[in-house]
Amino acid sequence: MWRRSSGFPRLSLLWRCIIGSQLFGFVGLFLLPMTVMLLKVLNDDGVIHIFKVPPEEAAEFKAAKDKDEKTDAERKAKKARRHQENQNRKEEVIENPI
Repeated sequence: MWRRSSGFPRLSLLWRCIIGSQLFGFVGLFLLPMTVMLLKVLNDDGVIHIFKVPPEEAAEFKAAKDKDEKTDAERKAKKARRHQENQNRKEEVIENPI
């Protein structure tokens, strides 16, 4: 049926555009919908708590965030190992010139 790309139904987007344009004119036509979407993203990430999030969605968000943090930590550790290996090679070349 209706696709929910932003997590809100399209009718809700239409209402936000109408209300935004009535409150803030032409700028509000774009400002209010983007502000609400930004608030939803921040709420989904757990930065702010405005909208209720079902417990299963909250668990999914937390799992995805934990996975991203773990991947970042692994990437940083790999980069540090590579840097240390390069430093060791440079020291070997300095100590044992060809």
